[in-house]
Amino acid sequence: MFSAELKKNTQNVHAELEKILVIHIRKIGSAADYIDLLELMFGFYYPLQQQLLPFLDNQHFSGRQRGRQAGNILADTRYFNPGQNKQPLLCGVLPQITSYPSSLGALYVLEGSTLGGRIITGMIARQLGMNPDRGFSFFNAYGEETTAMWDNFKLLLDSPWTDEEKEEITAAASGTFSAFKNWIIYLQQINSIDRA
Repeated sequence: MFSAELKKNTQNVHAELEKILVIHIRKIGSAADYIDLLELMFGFYYPLQQQLLPFLDNQHFSGRQRGRQAGNILADTRYFNPGQNKQPLLCGVLPQITSYPSSLGALYVLEGSTLGGRIITGMIARQLGMNPDRGFSFFNAYGEETTAMWDNFKLLLDSPWTDEEKEEITAAASGTFSAFKNWIIYLQQINSIDRA
């Protein structure tokens, strides 16, 4: 199955991103910290989502998959800060999404993140003493349907692909993991300068 092959071939870059993101999440100690995380997510998800949209057809992708990321992030931000009007910084260095296979590679990262999203929701809610049912629509986008949505996405990945298409999917997935990690590092550096 190609989905298993893709997981194996991207496990190192996936682990690098996961490590830096978990460290960031564990430092959240206030609603303001959580808003900072949401803005970090928006800065990456929104411009990437714009690149993906032309390749996400109605036949293979639900409305939630085509538009959940950025919209949910903004809804969660407004829940914790109703007067929020500041435009978050947007990531300018993204993987190039130029085809259906490359879009699937990027979506492998975004859709795969929903599996950990429920765990992240629990972590942050506990750290902040908050109700996980409010203000966590991004991290808990599919709720009880998370596993089923992921299984359906893997069916797409396990479609017949040429070797060239497999390479394109894998390169886009690896590039998305790396770009996301680099975005987090970039924002950490900016925040360190601002605090200095």
